[in-house]
This record gives sequence, structure tokens and C-alpha cells, in this order.
Amino acid sequence: NFYWDFCAQGKPCYVKVQYPPLDEIIRVVHDTGGKAVLAHPGNNLAAHPHLLAEIVRLGLDGIEVGSSYHSRETTAHFYQQALAYGLFITGGSDYHGKTKPAIRLGEYARPLPEREIEAQLEAAGLLS
Repeated sequence: NFYWDFCAQGKPCYVKVQYPPLDEIIRVVHDTGGKAVLAHPGNNLAAHPHLLAEIVRLGLDGIEVGSSYHSRETTAHFYQQALAYGLFITGGSDYHGKTKPAIRLGEYARPLPEREIEAQLEAAGLLS
């Protein structure tokens, strides 16, 4: 794989990515009509759980509660966090084909019934 052989961290063609500040990213998402959603927080916030409150303060709209990366306990935790912060709830398998063979397309623990998910999407203006 070209990326892993040459462009990954520690390889000859690696270039460190300079990301813009989170508040700027959220502003651009909102300015273009999007909703800012935090993906697989069980991985991204595992070492820094206190950051969720700060990210919400910056304008976070939703959080991926259902994820193939999350245990039942992690799913339940972020479900409660979503309710506490008034975030809409998303979910996904994070399927990437052959690069993640243990993950199957569309398979993840769904924390909400389908109708409740549709109601949240309608309330957020994402379904017509």
C-alpha cells in the first residue's frame, strides 16, 4: 500500500497535517448549512472525556453514539451525554472495505429505534 509504505508518520514522504482550530471548522460547517457531528467519540475522547463540554460550547450539533468501535457501555455513556447536552444522535459502522475486514457495512449497535432517529433528523432539518 503506497500510503503506508511512503506517506504514513515516520515514512519518507510524511507531511504533518496542520488542522484549523475546531471553532473555525464548526463555523464553516454551519455556514455551509451542515451539522457538526463528532464521530466515534469513544476513540477520540477516550483519554480526554472532559473535552466534550468544550466541543459542545463551540457549537457541536450531534454525536455518533452508535459505532462499531463502541462497547455497549460506551454506547450507553455517549447516549446519556447526548441527552444531557441536547445533541442529536447518529450512528455508523465506519466500514472502509478491505482495510477494515472485521467491520461489516451497516453493522453497529443502534441506540435508538429507527423512528426516533428519523424524528431527530426531521427536527434538525435534515429530512424533508
